[in-house]
Amino acid sequence: MASEVTEESQVGHVRRLVNTLCASAELDAGLCGRAAIIATEAARNIVRHARRGLVVLSTRTAASGPYLDILALDRGPGMPDIAACLRDGYSTAGTAGTGLGAIQRLSTHFDIWSTPGLGTAIWSRLCSAPHCGTTPQDWVDIGGFSLAKPGQIRCGDAWDYTVRPGRATILLCDGLGHGPEAAAAADAAVSFFARSDLPPDELLRQLHPHLRGLRGAAAAAIEFAQGGETLRYAAVGNIAGVLVHPKRRTGLVSQYGTVGVNLPAAVRVDSYPFPLGTVLLLWSDGVTSQANLDGYPGVQRRRPALAAGLLLRDYRRGNDDATCVVVKRRA
Repeated sequence: MASEVTEESQVGHVRRLVNTLCASAELDAGLCGRAAIIATEAARNIVRHARRGLVVLSTRTAASGPYLDILALDRGPGMPDIAACLRDGYSTAGTAGTGLGAIQRLSTHFDIWSTPGLGTAIWSRLCSAPHCGTTPQDWVDIGGFSLAKPGQIRCGDAWDYTVRPGRATILLCDGLGHGPEAAAAADAAVSFFARSDLPPDELLRQLHPHLRGLRGAAAAAIEFAQGGETLRYAAVGNIAGVLVHPKRRTGLVSQYGTVGVNLPAAVRVDSYPFPLGTVLLLWSDGVTSQANLDGYPGVQRRRPALAAGLLLRDYRRGNDDATCVVVKRRA
């Protein structure tokens, strides 16, 4: 769920969206109140400092319970001194200077990227438990967002991940086309993924009959182990994957076909080097093939959710649903 923010009246719309999403995710009242304040302050910052931007909202359920992500993106002037901007009382717009600091204090997890001339990305995660999704202390950090095609309510892309002891798996699914029928296929795929524990190629093979009678989908499944040096990848259809290492950039190969419609007779699984220091970028075809992190100084040191949001901000085609997932290994 996302909302463009260009004027003060849209700040209230963002707050109402958060309230609706919190209710549907059955988050507790205290969490919902904090989320409303964070979303309001993030949207106001966009209006005051950048004049135009996007607030993205996403809910997921981890083993510890549901959580809410709030992402604010803009192409405004950026912050020359982030630490100063986070201090209460500091303002460049004649305000009380408490908004950004309040967002940080109220968040369970928080991160920010900002560079003068390149804009700002602010990420806040809220959950009842201290551990919700992957955290900076985990051996892997995974972040991503899906955006519906402009003008659509339902998103035909979906993604999910599981981190089990010593092993992580990820699924990204792009239902054919867009709108409710594409969303039904994508939702069925992630629902099946949540109930399964299969290697990438077998996951796509067993997913195929579950999507018959629906739109079908392009899909990619990924698996890698804690302490390992390789990543196993199986993909069918137009999903793009790239491994970014300081010394090289490796594209991941997808097979022709459609899960649920015309799956290849042999689903191929490939292994790729995935040493520490490598970042995985994964996106649907609503993102252009030129997507990369080169233009965002220091973003690889920030949480992956920020990198995923910036790629969607700058490389989304705008004529389709779009998803970007970013993964960092730490051990």
